[in-house]
Amino acid sequence: MTTFTITQSVASANLYLYPDGSSSTQFTAYGEAENYNCIDEAWTATNDDTDYVYNISATTMTDLYSLPAYTTETGAINYIRVHSRAKSNETTQASNGTFCIIINNGSTATSDNKGPVGTGYTDYSNTWTSSPSDVDWTWPDVNNLIIGVKCNSPMQASATFTWVSRPTADNTQAGDLNEYTVAGGINGNARWTAVDDTSPDLATRLYNPTTTHHSWFWMDNPPSDIQSSTIWKVVTSVVGTKTIDESPKQNAEIKCCIFNNGGTVADYWGTPVELLKDEYVTASTTTLLAPNTGIAWTWGDLENHRNTCACHETQDAGNGSYNIFITQLYYTVYYAGVSPELRMTSTYAVVNYQPAASTVTLTMPQSLQVSHGRQVSRHTFPTGSYEVDDYGRSGKTLTLSATETSSASATMQSLKDMVHHGTMVTVAGLPDSNLNTDYHIVDFNFQQEGGEVDIYRWQIILEEN
Repeated sequence: MTTFTITQSVASANLYLYPDGSSSTQFTAYGEAENYNCIDEAWTATNDDTDYVYNISATTMTDLYSLPAYTTETGAINYIRVHSRAKSNETTQASNGTFCIIINNGSTATSDNKGPVGTGYTDYSNTWTSSPSDVDWTWPDVNNLIIGVKCNSPMQASATFTWVSRPTADNTQAGDLNEYTVAGGINGNARWTAVDDTSPDLATRLYNPTTTHHSWFWMDNPPSDIQSSTIWKVVTSVVGTKTIDESPKQNAEIKCCIFNNGGTVADYWGTPVELLKDEYVTASTTTLLAPNTGIAWTWGDLENHRNTCACHETQDAGNGSYNIFITQLYYTVYYAGVSPELRMTSTYAVVNYQPAASTVTLTMPQSLQVSHGRQVSRHTFPTGSYEVDDYGRSGKTLTLSATETSSASATMQSLKDMVHHGTMVTVAGLPDSNLNTDYHIVDFNFQQEGGEVDIYRWQIILEEN
């Protein structure tokens, strides 16, 4: 039986290898019992926290995983790239932390440091064009591959968290707050919302038209997820401004205070700061030790709404009118940083290789059609005349069809693989030598004939390169 051939050379192909066992593990598994089961998701999988491995220790830990053997792949290996999708939970990994990717085929190679790891899942990878022993990769190397990650999570040097006033009640000293006027449409029973902005905002503010008054506010409870750390200091801040109509001799000051669970308020006022005309100024007071106790702050000192802030304005006597606005009231806690969880949700290897050229031998076509397309344009002018431009042949399409009766299913699979790779094919052996050239496959279809019999009728459409 007369035949012809279609040959395809693929530039490169990828083999994806996912962990099938744990070689040695020091990370903690979450969601699955075995570490390798926590990170064996396909590269197309969605990043999530359903299952993962993590390290929360400042000590460098390592997780290594075995990979399955390759199957029928052949050809020169261009490189092996190891990927690991990872994130640092809640806060970025410390700047002195490490996150390195490891590969081993009997010898070990470690990537440079990919850290610090950020708070969103990110694909970290490293590429090796040669094996750890600095020789070309071989397929037996692939069968011996072990991959993994080593990392640590040092404690952050320092961190801060800022609270604004969001209390359950407005004040603790009767009479003081009621001498303020609230501007910006704030309900009189929720005056704290006038000063809970994250930036200065005159749309809502407290307004003091008199000489000496102060207001007290409860503050938010600190978040529970940072309360394992040590507090260094607490800073209370109040932001205010003033407007002056026509009297530059007048001045006004603000100051603030922080205390916990009682004590003499006068002992904890900060240094007054002069308010400027139509400009925001900030007054702060810093306490390294907790007021009333004289010892280091504890998270308990800041819990249960026992911590309050005050703002206090004063003015010198003078003529003219003025307004004083308090726009923000907040405090900042400085605390020793935490060691965040470094989470890995997927780790795998990609073997990029040059497949050998594949050739499919087919029965000589029972039907062969050739069509030539031309690029022709017609231009019509206002006078009614027209002009036709012929830009020449734009392509040649070759349609072949036949029936395969020997190894037909394997032949159909080989043709499907060629369609999948999408690269150019070379046709040889057709009776018309002008048709034996390079093409792209634009369509391929087949149909089994005879039920369970291995006979397929096929059609392939090729477009000249």
